[in-house]
Amino acid sequence: MAPLCLLICCPPAALLVWQINVEHGGSVASFAEQVRAVGFLAELASAWRPVLWGTAAGWKIIGVFAVVQLLLMRLVPGRSFEGPATPKGHVPAYRANGVACFLITLGLFFLGGFAFDWFEPTVAYDNFPGIIGALNVSSLAFCLLLYFKGRFFPSGPDGGASGNFIFDYYWGTELYPRILGWDVKMFTNCRFGLMGWAIIVLSFAAKQAELGGLSDSMVVALVVMLAYLTKFFIWETGYRSTTSPTGNAKSSGQRAASARSGGRSPGLSRPSIAPRTAKRKRVSCWRPVGGGWRGTFTTCRRSWRLSCGRRRPCSRISSPGST
Repeated sequence: MAPLCLLICCPPAALLVWQINVEHGGSVASFAEQVRAVGFLAELASAWRPVLWGTAAGWKIIGVFAVVQLLLMRLVPGRSFEGPATPKGHVPAYRANGVACFLITLGLFFLGGFAFDWFEPTVAYDNFPGIIGALNVSSLAFCLLLYFKGRFFPSGPDGGASGNFIFDYYWGTELYPRILGWDVKMFTNCRFGLMGWAIIVLSFAAKQAELGGLSDSMVVALVVMLAYLTKFFIWETGYRSTTSPTGNAKSSGQRAASARSGGRSPGLSRPSIAPRTAKRKRVSCWRPVGGGWRGTFTTCRRSWRLSCGRRRPCSRISSPGST
């Protein structure tokens, strides 16, 4: 039930947060008062009807941005590096060009928004509800595409299904999907999602500057977020080498539409938790068992852990599932 609840609740929740912040100045009390006056559904319909399925501008923005990021992934040079080997021996390969792509993306935003007037620098803020609607729809459709791709046209040997459509749709049906040579998880998580985050905060800052000048809090938020993203892309090879982010809904890259699930499929055994040990951290180790996956918690001390009965460097933390 957890995946179904997340799939049903998260997309409208994104629009609800936007509505409360924009239409009611961030006041939940104001929103509640309006609901009492006109009714819950009527209040939602008045704000959501024009943007529920996205707007023409919203679809254009995410489409152009996705194409730019796909081209940068393919065309910007970078050294090759490998991710962790899968249980069936597949070793995913990536191109380490995250920093260059990030700088190019920021450069294109400043050139297009300020130097050449290709678009307004406030474009993301001005069209944000339409963008949220378009992301909600596109993410759910993309997850469906990935579900069928994993079931019938997998990119590698690590895939499968639990037999529960809702869980498989949410959790995914293959571990490292690729489409026309593009790695789906790197695109959705590291390129479309995180590059988009940088553009969004810059656009919001530009809107505040337009309305009356940047506040101290906006400057601090902007600096902190851009520093975090810069650090991420500098360390992107480490991220891809130590984790296997999973789940269709997680990898769709649409932050408004998904969240990590705490549920488990019929093919997953309940984790057994090792006794607590001083100065140790519990990490999970997943391995294929029959048609599903089995997870156990192990302890990690400094850089070593006991994982699946073997002592080895604590270099990979992964979860069951795919995409």
